[in-house]
Amino acid sequence: NQAGLANLETFGVMGMVEQRYLLADLNQAAFGAALPTFSGVFGLTLRNFGTGDYRETGAALAYARKLSDRLRIGGQLHWSQISISEYGNRSLFNVDFGVQAELLPKLWAAAQVRNAIRQQLLDGEYTPTVFSAGLSYAVGDKVILYTELYKDIDFPADMRIGIEYNPSKAIYLRAGV
Repeated sequence: NQAGLANLETFGVMGMVEQRYLLADLNQAAFGAALPTFSGVFGLTLRNFGTGDYRETGAALAYARKLSDRLRIGGQLHWSQISISEYGNRSLFNVDFGVQAELLPKLWAAAQVRNAIRQQLLDGEYTPTVFSAGLSYAVGDKVILYTELYKDIDFPADMRIGIEYNPSKAIYLRAGV
């Protein structure tokens, strides 16, 4: 959720590598950086997913701002290129929006819409417009529990849960289902 960027107070970078279901075809890697300014936080993300037959490459520019100590908003413009060996390449731009609000001390609620502009990729195939809403609860200084309701408009809703452990100032470990 882009609104989370609003909480950053210093320049930061992140890197991520994922291989879902231990399948090489589902490799994903991303790099990002965020820069707080007097008017909000700006972020840049680069990502790559897939292999030679199917690949998604993208870049995004995000902006987030605190409206108060308990309310954050954010948005993102992203470019994606999808390459499918039998169909060629397609590039497109889209937007995401997010909000985060503190309901109680240590309890936050958030909502987001991804790919707000539904675009056709191929005949009958569209960009996935996704709505999500969730809660996070800080159990202590180092552990946060998450739950999320995730709804792609073309599929049934999913419930997701996760945990984040922060063993040091620069390392965050996350797991979920």
